[in-house]
Amino acid sequence: MWHYIFIGPLRAPRFPNNVVGMDTFPGLQEHSMTYRNNEKYRDKTVLVVGNKLSAIEIANDVANVAYQTYVAIGSGTWIIPRIASDGSILERAFTRKGLYSSSSIQEYCDIGVMREANARLDHAITGLRSDSLPFNGPWSVQDSIQVKILSGQVKVYGYLTEMRNTEAVFDDGQSVTSIDSVVYCTGYNQDYSFLDAETRRAAVPEEGGVELYKYTFPAAAHHNTIAFVGHYSGDNAMLPLVELQCRLATRVMAGKHKLPTPHMMKEDADAWNAISLSRKPSQRVPVIPFVYFAEELAKDLGVYPHFWTLFFKDPRLAYRTWAGPWFPASYRLLGPDSTWEEARRTCHQMFEEDLSMVCHRKVKPLPKQTSGKLCGWMRQGVLFPSLAIIMCYHLGYSDLLAELQLKIRWLHDLLS
Repeated sequence: MWHYIFIGPLRAPRFPNNVVGMDTFPGLQEHSMTYRNNEKYRDKTVLVVGNKLSAIEIANDVANVAYQTYVAIGSGTWIIPRIASDGSILERAFTRKGLYSSSSIQEYCDIGVMREANARLDHAITGLRSDSLPFNGPWSVQDSIQVKILSGQVKVYGYLTEMRNTEAVFDDGQSVTSIDSVVYCTGYNQDYSFLDAETRRAAVPEEGGVELYKYTFPAAAHHNTIAFVGHYSGDNAMLPLVELQCRLATRVMAGKHKLPTPHMMKEDADAWNAISLSRKPSQRVPVIPFVYFAEELAKDLGVYPHFWTLFFKDPRLAYRTWAGPWFPASYRLLGPDSTWEEARRTCHQMFEEDLSMVCHRKVKPLPKQTSGKLCGWMRQGVLFPSLAIIMCYHLGYSDLLAELQLKIRWLHDLLS
């Protein structure tokens, strides 16, 4: 019996079908799928179309050599820096506990992401800001393009609506001329034409979503001999989820893991469709919260890193995997195919290293600043007692008032 695993719908480039006059453009038109480097765009005027990771990354790369770079970002995007405003790694601020929690906590994560993104570049003034919150809409991770936007190397526009020879026209009526090349970072089409009609219906997103258990197995299939892996998008790194899906698929096909009944699989698919549609009602690919999905998938596989199980084996590890960042290695600590020692060492190492892994020189502490301490003494020794004296005067506490007056006089003599 043959078994098949399909890895991601990233093989059929999708070009926009609502841009008038694309076929009249005489220059180079390329999809991000075939983009390799920026050399062909040296000294050119380039338009990049898209508002997610590939678009911002390619626009930043092209701007290093191009004469001028334009970005048509449609409804906007959030450009999230890797380094937080306090100099730490921003990803460390979002704990596994916070990401695998209620929507109210994720709202605070949205607020934090927007604050850090705007600390590097005001998204409203520059026209970047998305109509959606970061966890529910387009976003990218970049630390260099912010300066290029402020310097004019990269200029941001809205939806591309028309190409008039070498002129690009946008939805608000603005246009740019002398375009030499266009790079489309507009995603991919799903092509399941080689599958039978029943399986194709389960995998192709429609108004009600897909009919895939854990976005992997068709819920109505009679035999679990086909699995879909990576057929979704979301708010975090995809590869840890792809690994978990592959582990589920191979264990099921090897007869080591039993799937629930078709009815329960259908209920699971409907629940995830509801989550996906609540994030983005109109979509070509399901949009899911990656960490939440990974945790639920890990529970089904039996590799979920339970806090109390880890606590009795390694209390520090239990804390770090729960209140620390999301470590994919934590899904190798317990359960089938686990590698306890190696995964434990990796989790500790990732938590401890942080920025210390790039530090190769020890620095001495700066000279102590006495002015700051003096101001602190003044605030604590003068301001607060003075307020207390006023309160005692009004409340009639004469004995306490006299004691506080002596303290103020002593402090005045000390400082003078």
